[in-house]
Amino acid sequence: MLESAMEYHLHGDPTTAVVQLQEAIFLKPDFAAAWNNRGCVLKQLGNNFDAVLNFDRAIAADPRDPNFHNNRGAAMADLGQYDLAERSYRTAIALKPTLAEAHLNLGNGLKASGSIPEALVAYREAVRLKPDYADGHLNLAFALLDAGQMTEGWDEFEWRWKSSQLPPRGLGVPQWEGEQLTGKSLLVYGEQGMGDALQFMRYAPIIKAKYGGRVYIEVRQPIARIARTMEGIDGVVVFGETVPPQIDYGLPMMSAPRILRTTLDNVPADIPYVHADKHRAALFEKEYAKLPFRGFRVGVCWAGHNRTGNPGASAIDRRRSTTLASFAPLAAVPGISWVSLQKGEPEGQVTRPPPGMTILHCMDDCDDFYDTAALVSTLDLVISVDTSVIHLSGAMGVPTWMLGRYDGCWRWMGARMDSPWYPSLTHYRQPSPGDWDSVMQTVAADLGKLVNSHKVRAA
Repeated sequence: MLESAMEYHLHGDPTTAVVQLQEAIFLKPDFAAAWNNRGCVLKQLGNNFDAVLNFDRAIAADPRDPNFHNNRGAAMADLGQYDLAERSYRTAIALKPTLAEAHLNLGNGLKASGSIPEALVAYREAVRLKPDYADGHLNLAFALLDAGQMTEGWDEFEWRWKSSQLPPRGLGVPQWEGEQLTGKSLLVYGEQGMGDALQFMRYAPIIKAKYGGRVYIEVRQPIARIARTMEGIDGVVVFGETVPPQIDYGLPMMSAPRILRTTLDNVPADIPYVHADKHRAALFEKEYAKLPFRGFRVGVCWAGHNRTGNPGASAIDRRRSTTLASFAPLAAVPGISWVSLQKGEPEGQVTRPPPGMTILHCMDDCDDFYDTAALVSTLDLVISVDTSVIHLSGAMGVPTWMLGRYDGCWRWMGARMDSPWYPSLTHYRQPSPGDWDSVMQTVAADLGKLVNSHKVRAA
């Protein structure tokens, strides 16, 4: 029955797998492997609390199995319980020092809690034990980039193509590795999320200026029009449409920093590199008449897109997102004209703003990032969680305050409040997992000072 259950799990039917594992446990309550496997399936389904309970039962039945402790730690980490997760990982390593997966998970937990030097030690041990461990190398890359060790970090980042997280793109042309492009053409293509493309497409005009030739970029449709406002490239292609003829080389967008040998000292930050349509912005200007008074204009976005098909990514999406109601301390700051920049299901929260916040919502008129850029250009400040809005406003040079989760993305470099990628960005990181209250209190205090200084300048 155990093998049958895991077959269901592997073939995309975790619900049936859970049922069969429950039957196995009913027949044999101390069946450690069944408890462990049931915990793994529940974790995949995003039920981390129940997963921990199942791993606890597995450990109670067989406390000497390092995999049970390692799996328990991973579920605890998804719950934001990093100290308890670390304890489980270290127990797994004590039981089996050669378990590379436990060293990887230990590194993840240490990195999430901000202990980057210790995380690097754990990741290096994981890849020493298992030299072809793609996920180990990729997480080592994230920690190196987080620490500002970009030369080694970009090299390790190439392991993403061998990990389970990102399938390679087959263009049928060689990957560009820095050859001169005179008389040749290069397609620089987006490879991950919208924010990644907005951040890294800045490299395309740099490549053309330095290496010559014809340089095109390929992005998804919502980014295409704003990408066409970039100067110094030969064209923009929409993903899924016909690529330009006679392409000689292809380049994944996020491999450009490796080839151009980007370090912390030479991050290309010539901002802005995308531009808003002034006519479209003028149309949004008229919408401010709907607000009760003219104030300091602040755009807000409180949730990222939830990648429900990927449990691991979905867990991150939940941690990086908050609610409009959590902005209550900011709503108490007087003299602000609030503007929603939220898309997707959380957009409905605009009908229930916190007390004191009257919010203008024009996002139904924004079909893509080109439209959103026009709205952003009318603002004095953007305050957003870590989502593509941050990259758009940052690329435009609009003052931007990012509300960051405790276990933030590598590109924001831990607790650093500024960003080498976006000179106009200020980073407000959670002081502990899930603590949006402290973030909002700090942001509200700074916002009050900014609005008051704005009044002084206006006077």
